[in-house]
Amino acid sequence: MTAVTPVRLAALRARAPDAIADIYRSHRESVYNFLRSHLRDHTTAEDLTSETFLRAIRGARQLRDGTDYLGPWLIRIARNLLFDHVKSARSRFETVSEPTDVDVRPDLDPVQVTIHKTERESLLAALDELNPDQCSCLALRFLHDHTVSETAAAMDRTSAAVRSLQYRASRNLAEIIAARRNEQCAHANGRYDR
Repeated sequence: MTAVTPVRLAALRARAPDAIADIYRSHRESVYNFLRSHLRDHTTAEDLTSETFLRAIRGARQLRDGTDYLGPWLIRIARNLLFDHVKSARSRFETVSEPTDVDVRPDLDPVQVTIHKTERESLLAALDELNPDQCSCLALRFLHDHTVSETAAAMDRTSAAVRSLQYRASRNLAEIIAARRNEQCAHANGRYDR
């Protein structure tokens, strides 16, 4: 993570184009990856990434002088946008069709792509069953490789609270995955017992 110098912070507050472009280049990928890990639709993740930076530009004047890193602040903005989107999407029931990995990269083995996609969808579905804080904690820690302190800053919690949340989330995720596997096995056994 790049530390925020007082000069860089002042330039961002003044909405200097170079400062905005620098922040965007430095943090766009991590914000997008955070959002993409929670969303199945890459277009929505891109839209929310853009909105994150627009809100950051608008809110830059409110940053405290002691701000060390912009990454956690941007992730917090993205997280809030994500929660708003999920709330509104529940009432719309959106479905979007995306190109498959095979469509994008025909050199990949379709069987391996299908297995990978199934495993990813299964993990995302299990993550969806966690509460939003647990889901965000695991995504920040393991999908985005944030440290405990970076995750704490992004989630506006203490490091101890993040470690506790991570433990509970990991335990709950393991239980969800185990229950899904048991259900799949029981369903498969029921099918073959006939």
